[in-house]
Amino acid sequence: MVNNSLAEVREDRADLSKLVDEISGLNRATLHWPHR
Repeated sequence: MVNNSLAEVREDRADLSKLVDEISGLNRATLHWPHR
């Protein structure tokens, strides 16, 4: 059971890192846009 929960936590962290990558990518895209 402990191993299962650890695996789930790792999967959650992987999903979180994916989200963070997407958000940071969006932030970079908005930064590259010309500001008026």
